[in-house]
Amino acid sequence: MNPKHTSQECSCCGYISPTNRDKEKFLCESCGWVADAECDSFWRNLLMGGFQASVG
Repeated sequence: MNPKHTSQECSCCGYISPTNRDKEKFLCESCGWVADAECDSFWRNLLMGGFQASVG
């Protein structure tokens, strides 16, 4: 997963804008999705396969 602009990308609709994120708040200009910025990032990375479980 390319990390470029991931903090600006909406996990709900995929819209990317530098004004989507304001410090700790994420508000998508396109679809209106509102979330804590860190939670939005977590869900987007999880859905995009950015996390892998380690076994062993």
